[in-house]
Order: sequence, then structure tokens, then C-alpha cells
Amino acid sequence: MHQSTPSRLTLLVPGAVCLAVATAVGIQLGWSQREDAYWTPAEEATSLDEARDRVELLVEGIPVRERAADGQLTLDTGAGSRVLAPSDIRVRFNNAAGVTRGQTILFAVSLTAGIVLLVVAALLPAGGARIAATRHPSRNAETQGGEPAPATPQEPGR
Repeated sequence: MHQSTPSRLTLLVPGAVCLAVATAVGIQLGWSQREDAYWTPAEEATSLDEARDRVELLVEGIPVRERAADGQLTLDTGAGSRVLAPSDIRVRFNNAAGVTRGQTILFAVSLTAGIVLLVVAALLPAGGARIAATRHPSRNAETQGGEPAPATPQEPGR
């Protein structure tokens, strides 16, 4: 029984695809994007009450939410000032760590897979060589229902 090894092409193509994905992700990670690319959009900013478990803003050691509820925060609009309510204060989050972590993992996996596939393809014998599977002569005879084949005599000089 013969077993064929995969051809170089069957490893080169996926290897090249993995390296292309790694290159694209690497470019995206390093590409200069707008400054607030990873920030929560302003129109989706969270209220202080909703963000209570993730952020706490303090003014002189007192939470902003409490100061706003007590009427201690004012906004000067140029035409006058007004007291800020807690609902006037919104919070945006920077999600860069979560977004770039996933991209970095994809980059690392793609780069590693691409390099491994290309190295294995380079180490394969040329032309898709066949590897003979070795069998024990007595097992071979048992599975085929016959006598084991006689061993061929070898000449003394060989």
C-alpha cells in the first residue's frame, strides 16, 4: 500500500493565504485611523447611572453623579449658566484594548500558520513522492489469506 504525501502546492496556497491575512491585519493594526476610532460613538454614550459598574468620575473626591444630583455642577454657556442634571452627563468608553486584542490574536495565529505551512512545504520532497507503507510479511499473508512470500536471496556482495 502506498501513501502519497501532500504536494507542495496544497501547503503553499493556504500558507500564502494565512500570510496575506496576517499582513492585512497587521496593516490595519498599524494604520493611522481617526483618533476616536475605538471610542463609543457620541450618540451612543452611556449615562452615569448605566456606567456605574465600569466607571466613576470624581470631583474633589466626590462622585460626579452625586454632585449633579445635589445641583453642585453648573455649565457656563456664555449666555448664562445652568445647573447640570445627572442625565446631562454622558460617558464614552475606549474599546481599543478589546478590539486590538482580537486583531492581535488573529494576526499571530495567521502569521504562525502561514510560516509553518510554508516551512513544511519547503521540506517536502519534490514531485509529490510516494512513501511505501511498511507491512509485516506474516500479517500481509494473514490478511490476504495465503502463505507468506518467500524472502528473496541476496548475493553475498550486496
